[in-house]
Amino acid sequence: MLSQGLSSLLDTPAQPPAPRHHAAICQAAAQILAESGMAGLSVSAVMARAGVSRTAFYRVFDDIYAVVDAVLRPITAELLVASGDWFRGQTGSPQVVHANLLSFARAYHPHGPTLEAIAVGAALDPGLQATWDSLVTAFSDQTETAITRDQNAGVIDTALDAHGAALALTWMGEQTSRRLMGRRHAGTPQDYADLLTPIWTRTLFGFANP
Repeated sequence: MLSQGLSSLLDTPAQPPAPRHHAAICQAAAQILAESGMAGLSVSAVMARAGVSRTAFYRVFDDIYAVVDAVLRPITAELLVASGDWFRGQTGSPQVVHANLLSFARAYHPHGPTLEAIAVGAALDPGLQATWDSLVTAFSDQTETAITRDQNAGVIDTALDAHGAALALTWMGEQTSRRLMGRRHAGTPQDYADLLTPIWTRTLFGFANP
């Protein structure tokens, strides 16, 4: 389980070099997740794919769920950064929302099968569920912060429940991203942005002052 809020990844200082074999193990786990889901992920499978011994594996990770956490953390940081200028202080507008959703989707797309596998597996494991919920909470928190900021600026009406709207929009995006850009790749980043932008726009700026 993640020990800190994932939203802090935006401000996390440079970390010391990862232990030897860390990158190879994480890459192997991400590939297995994308190909076979959580059902195919095991210490033995990761060892074989990464070409490391059991001893080497346990020098770096306590268990397979720690590997999933390590796979998820940099992807989450990448997605938070890719979510665009609205999260970093730019005043919102329909155009800004569309650009941010498209930027997020383009970053998500190559990781889609891996992320879908983790999300599906989370339903079967409480620890993994908590990790996945932490990822979604990071985006919900950032969205709530941006909504509140724009309410204070008079761009979004204060009648809108910032917390509730952020939760609803974030979980809707979570489901949509998995369905469009997961293992089936039923849609494209452009499809994702075009589908969600009208909903975000009506929710946020339908309440906006004239």
